[in-house]
Amino acid sequence: MKTVILLVLLLSISFGITYAADVPVTTPDGSVIIYKGDLQTTSQTNAFYALYDGINQCRLYIKLADGIFSEGLNELQTSVDVLPGQDIIFPSISLPPSTENTHNLIMQCLGPVQDAKRQVTFSTDIVVFDIEPNITTNINLELYLTKLTVKSVFNNNYVTVGETYQLETVANKVIEITLDPGETAFTLTYDIGDQPKLVSTQSGDLLGNVVYDPTFGNVSTEDLSLNVNNGSMNISAAFIVGDVILSSPGLLVDNLPDSSAESKVYNYIARGLEPDTYKVVVTVDGVEVAYNLDVVVGGGASVPATTGRIDSHIINTLGEAMSLAIDFTTMYDDITAGTLTDPVVRLFLVKGGEI
Repeated sequence: MKTVILLVLLLSISFGITYAADVPVTTPDGSVIIYKGDLQTTSQTNAFYALYDGINQCRLYIKLADGIFSEGLNELQTSVDVLPGQDIIFPSISLPPSTENTHNLIMQCLGPVQDAKRQVTFSTDIVVFDIEPNITTNINLELYLTKLTVKSVFNNNYVTVGETYQLETVANKVIEITLDPGETAFTLTYDIGDQPKLVSTQSGDLLGNVVYDPTFGNVSTEDLSLNVNNGSMNISAAFIVGDVILSSPGLLVDNLPDSSAESKVYNYIARGLEPDTYKVVVTVDGVEVAYNLDVVVGGGASVPATTGRIDSHIINTLGEAMSLAIDFTTMYDDITAGTLTDPVVRLFLVKGGEI
């Protein structure tokens, strides 16, 4: 669990995810678009954590009201590098107290350097605040996913530069793509968690599956607090998934194993949970199911079960992971036998007891 304390990237065969309700934000480095919303599917949460783990640098931009400094300097910027799994710690910043309600702040986090460029992956809106002497001012910040420019390159001898193909996504959307002149590549933006799945010719002949790299996926809302006291600022942050997984009908499992694969086991990790006791619930077409589940909490032992509800799994500390392994072999057997057709699989957790 990262903590934040205050005392454009090119992707190849990597797909960025966007979300609705876009908001433009301008920083000294230029404009970005941020996307707001909750995570609704397991693909989205997986992509969120991939991006969360990939944070490589965070930046803070503060613009003070005109005239605060006699020399006219009213913009402060600072950035810190972030090591995997480590807290985000900004150096101490001192600001003069003021009652002018025209100061603003933007916080952004970025992915690693690739092709000599970085891309913002998280950003806040522009936040307006006061700095008052001897008073602690609490400012709530929210970090959202930012728009990612994604270049996808096909390593395939059966596609031709400049030609148009059909791309099918996980959500079964069909999009026409035209490869760039001179290379088997295209640039496109996808809905949140709805990565490409299949590529076909315009006549519908399947060319192959798309291998999805979630390194730069999606992020959810972040809850931060900013305290201003005598010109000093402190920022702390906890990265959370949201409440969808803690209520019925739960997260939609939209990235099930391939029915033709040898293993039908689906693996999922729930993170960002508060310390408590949880029950794991899996439903197929709205009914709790008896497919086999193995649950591992943190570094503990695997707990097997043969019902759709697994009792008394304890999260001891914030950030401890709950790993799930769900064997859907029986479900695929039911599909083959004709007793199930396009089943809707959902996963959720019951906190502290029965529903």
